[in-house]
Amino acid sequence: MPLVGLGGYMLSRHGGSEPSPIAPPELCGEFMKLKISSACDRISGKLFLNFNLHRCSYDGIKIRLNLHLKPVITDRVNAVGGETDLFEHCPIETSLPGGVFRAQKRLNFILDIPKNQVCPTSFISSQGSLTYRLVALITRDKHVTWTVIANKLLLDFKGYYNISGMELGPSVDFKQFFEEKITAIFTLNKPVLLIGRDTNLTATLELEGVRDYNVDVTLTLQRRAKCAENVRAEIIILQKQQTDCCDDTTVFNWNFNVPNISRATYVNELTPVYSVRYFAKYEATFKPLNDQDGICIDGIGFIEVKVGTTSESSSSTSAIANRFDNLTLASRSDSASSLMTLPPPYSTLSSRSGSVLSLETQPPGYDDLY
Repeated sequence: MPLVGLGGYMLSRHGGSEPSPIAPPELCGEFMKLKISSACDRISGKLFLNFNLHRCSYDGIKIRLNLHLKPVITDRVNAVGGETDLFEHCPIETSLPGGVFRAQKRLNFILDIPKNQVCPTSFISSQGSLTYRLVALITRDKHVTWTVIANKLLLDFKGYYNISGMELGPSVDFKQFFEEKITAIFTLNKPVLLIGRDTNLTATLELEGVRDYNVDVTLTLQRRAKCAENVRAEIIILQKQQTDCCDDTTVFNWNFNVPNISRATYVNELTPVYSVRYFAKYEATFKPLNDQDGICIDGIGFIEVKVGTTSESSSSTSAIANRFDNLTLASRSDSASSLMTLPPPYSTLSSRSGSVLSLETQPPGYDDLY
C-alpha cells in the first residue's frame, strides 16, 4: 500500500524513493471568513483543515503575514535578486497549539499587527507589485520543520503605520546661505499626516539678512519612492511666492490643502530595496534689487513629513480607516505608476555644509529630490 507524503508525493512502502505527484496532499488548509479591522491592525478568521486519512496529529500551527515585493527589473545586467519578502527579518505571526483531529477541523485565529510595526501600502502596476499574503504553516516533527498548508492573497489589506506615539509639535529646519549672511528658518506646524483625515499643512519660512533683495520662493510637498533600482519622485503640491524686501527680515506663510494621499510612509533599514518618503521642501532665489548684474543666490531646505494610516492605540472602527477603506487597489496602482517620472537633478549648492537636520533617519541628498 503506498504512503502519501505531506507535499503530495506518493512513496512506496518497499523502499522506493522516487516521488510521484499523483495523490492529493494528505493535509491541506484553507482560510475562511477573513476580517480585517478598520484600522488594519488585526486580521481574524478561520483556518479550515482537511485530512484525507483517518487521523492527524500535529505539534503546532503558525499564521503569518508575508509581504512580497516584485519589481520589474530594467537593468538585466546588474540586476540582483527577484521577489523579496520585506517581513523576512521581522515576521508578523501568531501561533496555535498542536492537537489531533479526524478528517476535518476548523480553527479560529486572530493576528494582531504590533503597534510599532510599519506595513507599507500595497500596489500592483506595470512597474511591479507589493502584495500581502496570509500563510498557514504546520509542524509535525516537534517544531523542526514547517510546511505551508494555506496561502491567500490579501487585496483588502492597505497597510499599517500607527503614528500615535509621534511628536506632533512643529518641526524646524535651520540653514544659512551666502557665507552665512542670509539665515533661513523653515517651520512646519505638524510634520505628520493621517490618510483620510488630515488635509492641511501650514508652513513658515523666516528669512533674515534679505534687505534689498528680490526673493522668489517655491514650496512643494513631494513623495520619493524607491523600488529596487528605480528611484522616482512626484510633486504633490506646488506653491510660489515672491517679494521685494525693504527690511532685513521677511516671512513667507503657506497653507497647503493636501489632496487625498493613498500611500503611507515606509522606511526599513533591514530591507532598503523599497521605501516611500514625503518631504516639504522650499527653494529660494535671492536677487539683488540695486544690482541687476549681481549674483543670484539659491537656497534649499526641507522637512520630512510622516504619512500614517492610524493614530489609534487599539483596533476599533474609525473615520480615518473607513475613509481609507474606500481607496481601491486600482487607485493605488495609478498612484504607484505616477511615480515613474524621473526628477531633474539639482545644481551643486554651496549651502549644503553647515545645515542642521532634525530627522529621525538621514534623508536623501538634494540631488535625489526635486
